[in-house]
Amino acid sequence: NNTSDWKTWNGSLGDLSDGEIGAFNGFFVQTTGADPTLQVPQAAKTGSKTRFLGKQVQKSQTPWLSLKLNNSELANELWVMFSDEAETGIDNLDALKLQPLSAEYVLLATKADSVLLDINALPFTDKEIRLPLHLESTNSGQHTIELSGIDVPEGWEISLHDTELDITTDLSEAYSFEIGSKQKRATQEVSLLITPKLKQAQSDASGEERFVLIIKPSSAVSNEEIIDLPSVLELRQNYPNPFNPSSVIEFGLPQNAMVRLQVFDVLGRKVVELINQKEMEAGFHSIRFDGSSLASGMYIYRLEVGGTLITKKMTLIK
Repeated sequence: NNTSDWKTWNGSLGDLSDGEIGAFNGFFVQTTGADPTLQVPQAAKTGSKTRFLGKQVQKSQTPWLSLKLNNSELANELWVMFSDEAETGIDNLDALKLQPLSAEYVLLATKADSVLLDINALPFTDKEIRLPLHLESTNSGQHTIELSGIDVPEGWEISLHDTELDITTDLSEAYSFEIGSKQKRATQEVSLLITPKLKQAQSDASGEERFVLIIKPSSAVSNEEIIDLPSVLELRQNYPNPFNPSSVIEFGLPQNAMVRLQVFDVLGRKVVELINQKEMEAGFHSIRFDGSSLASGMYIYRLEVGGTLITKKMTLIK
């Protein structure tokens, strides 16, 4: 209530933490439909004098992270999540970054199809992801970019590249930098939607963004250093679990080996062979299991390496 910043929610992620919109708060509902309508049924009302619309909160069960831009007085966040329902461009899980309502502000967003996003939902991949960060600030002086929340599988690396200084830093710690002259508000017009057509406070002369967020899923992380290798054969619990309709299975090899990874139902019948006697390098690996064609229930996945068998259970709930 009574804040100059926008709170965003896409159904599973964002900073509308209790899922409720307060009385007398202004709000937007974003839709990609051609002829959208909005209905607020009586059943949605909470009965509280201070809250008029209730929505059940279902926290994200997929990998996600949030990034925050700070100076001594102001802060702004963005979110990145991964989902089977997401697309590389704009999709229904993305949330637009809206213009701050106050004259003094900081703003941090990612880009998709030349539109700035507060929540950027991406499809699962084992490749390195590089997301340009759009940054604006009306204040000069020291600013920091830091991870404000994260829930990703073990082995993922999150880093920030500063193209101006040509520095890449691990975001396990905050990254500090200076903004010289005070920036004016990006536009004098009454506009809520931020687009790259507006003045970009932290871009170079070519219009490219200064900062790039780099996400390396575990299978994209280099296994060259011995310290990153598992000491023994590992089969980790799938993530998420329970799941619908897909889940990630991770395993670690202490040395190069022939690998077989299979999934069985509880009666011992083979459902799918994810890896069939394939030689794989030492290190950590992940593979996505798609259960969309299967019935709900418990399944067993088995890793076979050099005569050694490791099994674990997972649960599909539709």
